Amino acid sequence: MRKRKNIVSKGLCKLTLKEGKYVESHILPRALTMLNKRGEKAIQKEEGVLGKLRFQGWYDNQICIADGEKILSDIDNKAIKILRKNQLVWSGWPTMLHSLTDDKIKLDEEQGLGYRLLTGLDWKALKLFFLSILWRAAVSEREDMKFVSLSTDMIEVLRIALINKDPLSVKEFPVRLYQIVTRGAAHNRTPIIEDFEISVPPFQFRKYKVCRIYLDGLIAHITLDPDDYLINTLKGVFLGVNDQTFIFAHKFENSRSFDNLISAISN
Repeated sequence: MRKRKNIVSKGLCKLTLKEGKYVESHILPRALTMLNKRGEKAIQKEEGVLGKLRFQGWYDNQICIADGEKILSDIDNKAIKILRKNQLVWSGWPTMLHSLTDDKIKLDEEQGLGYRLLTGLDWKALKLFFLSILWRAAVSEREDMKFVSLSTDMIEVLRIALINKDPLSVKEFPVRLYQIVTRGAAHNRTPIIEDFEISVPPFQFRKYKVCRIYLDGLIAHITLDPDDYLINTLKGVFLGVNDQTFIFAHKFENSRSFDNLISAISN
């Protein structure tokens, strides 16, 4: 695993499979990971490891040549416009807005949990966007992306999907969204793969592998090993099931992002 940025000028583009000059590829879009306008260094912290100051953003200079990076940039640009237009990320909110006000948000004020419904959302562009981040994290050799590892076959399915700009079927890499509907502390997090459990009557559980991607107050969960039971049980919450997109909603102080931030600061 490559721990530092190496200067390699040419090589094979992991997306287009063409030889050429490498360019810088942001694994998470810079537009959604800037913690301040000047881009000063921020503290990067891993559990059990001493924090360090580093410039914001995660990128890799051994993923793509210019043709491949253009494909990724086009995917990013389209999705970011959709996310901001629909106020799904904090950078799409008015500057002074602390809490998202939407008559389609149903929130239990006491528990700080609920859901939001959006009609006519371009789910194909959004799913492709999150699949592209999953692919970037999986093919990157940067130490920061060590928590995302996929099989060669899965990486190839994602690569072809990105080349063809195909979001795949609902049953393939299904994506569900969680939005933090009160503005919290600006922070970033690398994608991670973890277990997700779902209850199966009577008194049993099924466990699935999920890639969790955090961006600017929005979390995407991509299930890596879905089956018919999962799809049928949670079919109403995956992108592309129908024209009305279901989004889990919670306040920042009731979010896992808040807990993670407190834990990082405490450690």
